[in-house]
Amino acid sequence: MSAGNAKKDVKRKRMCPSCRSEQVIPIVYGLPDVGLARQAEEGLVALGGCCVDDDNPRWKCKACENEW
Repeated sequence: MSAGNAKKDVKRKRMCPSCRSEQVIPIVYGLPDVGLARQAEEGLVALGGCCVDDDNPRWKCKACENEW
């Protein structure tokens, strides 16, 4: 997911399946560029690391830390 796609996903309201919070952000994998690192610092995305697998979680709840 690129920085631009991450911003679009943040604008869509998602609900955490664990706590029902709408404080959900996308998890982005791979080496972040400066813009993506800034988004992570601002809490708009979560960095998932460099290893990308098909079963990696795509979303993170900022309220309860649940990832799915």
